[in-house]
Amino acid sequence: MNLYITRPFHSPIYKIACDDNTLLNSLRILYGKYISDKLPKLAKPTESKLLDIYEIEIMPRDDGDYNFKHGGNCEIVSCPLFELKELCFRVTRFDESIIALHGAAVEYNGMAYVFLAATGNGKTTLTGYLTSSGFGYITDDCVLLDRVDFKVYPHNCPIHLREGGLEVLKQLGKAPNSIGESMERFVYTPDDTITEPLPLGGIFFIERSGSGNILLKPKSNDIVIELMKSPITNYEVTPYYHRTIMNLARKPCRKLMYKDMDFVAETIKQWTCFE
Repeated sequence: MNLYITRPFHSPIYKIACDDNTLLNSLRILYGKYISDKLPKLAKPTESKLLDIYEIEIMPRDDGDYNFKHGGNCEIVSCPLFELKELCFRVTRFDESIIALHGAAVEYNGMAYVFLAATGNGKTTLTGYLTSSGFGYITDDCVLLDRVDFKVYPHNCPIHLREGGLEVLKQLGKAPNSIGESMERFVYTPDDTITEPLPLGGIFFIERSGSGNILLKPKSNDIVIELMKSPITNYEVTPYYHRTIMNLARKPCRKLMYKDMDFVAETIKQWTCFE
């Protein structure tokens, strides 16, 4: 059977050939609405100027491993879902009309609020908490910003919670009602999922804190440095890219160190007080 992964502003389209039903079901859970058994028609051609197809074949072996074929190569792997994720990270390109940042984003009152941080600072758990507290879900991993007006485009793949993150949400009474398990993570899609681009309300450089909650306004140079560290892929530092970062740095940006996730929620709700 063939499955196709097609995500907004991403190239190429991934065509995956596989005859393992368990693996196929896991792929559907992991990629949600962005995976289909038919090659989808793009509603907006500008979402991907490079409509090439990258073919991948994943076939089980008698010894329990898998043959993982792609780009003329064949590897024997034990965790094909992990290998697929790593391959997509290496091969994926993004449309020139957007800049892709490694972060999460939620909606409040028709505006998008972006969280940027290195892996391990709780972006996914925070997103799960906020989307269970009345905020709209935009993304928990890949923030797609228009390079001209900085509108935030939705990229709502299912949320992947680690067991520790799920336990935190359970303790706070914010655990999702329905979850699936895949790759030792708990996967679900929030009910209030944003489907249209939204104006950028603000950017938070987040960091978990064991001592308290602090909201700071960084210096302009520090904002630029943080933004330069945030792209999900390695962009060539061209004048166009540099201009994009400098213009983005003029948007409302704050350093947010949090112990309590409710502090993050209240900060967004009172955002006009901090601008």
